[in-house]
Amino acid sequence: MRISTRARYALRLMVDLVRYFDGSAPVHLRKIAEDNDLSHGYLEQLMISLRNASLVRGLSGRKGGYVLARPAEDITLTEIVEAAIGPINVVDCVSFPENCGIYAECKTRPIWVMINHAVREVLDSYTLAQMADDRWLETMSRRLEEVTGARPVQPLPTRAGAQPSRHTLEPVTAARGVGSTPCGRPMPVEPAPRKKTRSAPRSKKSSK
Repeated sequence: MRISTRARYALRLMVDLVRYFDGSAPVHLRKIAEDNDLSHGYLEQLMISLRNASLVRGLSGRKGGYVLARPAEDITLTEIVEAAIGPINVVDCVSFPENCGIYAECKTRPIWVMINHAVREVLDSYTLAQMADDRWLETMSRRLEEVTGARPVQPLPTRAGAQPSRHTLEPVTAARGVGSTPCGRPMPVEPAPRKKTRSAPRSKKSSK
């Protein structure tokens, strides 16, 4: 099973909505799009799904934008993911066993049901407020070490002259677009949708 781009960026979008909100003025989506190098239209599509799930509210007007529809403490990560991609369902027969003619005798279905339950259990265990907290990465690094025995990942050193990012949404483990397998070999990662840039028109050579 692979978590889609929509689910991943829905979580990041909601985290930024919490981080940018100053307590009064709604958050402009264009600011989030620019900071994450994403298409404004793509985030608007995500916002439609989040709004339909009653997780955010849109305010129109010159000073309009988006705010949470409920306190961040009351929004679980499951709600955000399922608003973006629909119900978590690692295999069709988990939620729709009637679609499979052998589900009652299938020896693999209990495994898929357990995996599905485990994914939901993890996402249900955390709220948007916890993920948006500045101590989230530190807390989760300790938790991951307890659960998996993995040592905390150290961020890569920044290039000379480069400014460190103000975001701490996730540790930097490799170059963008490339992950790594347990054996250290490169593994392709689903690319994030980016803003479309218009190429400069070609100049016409004058004929003599």
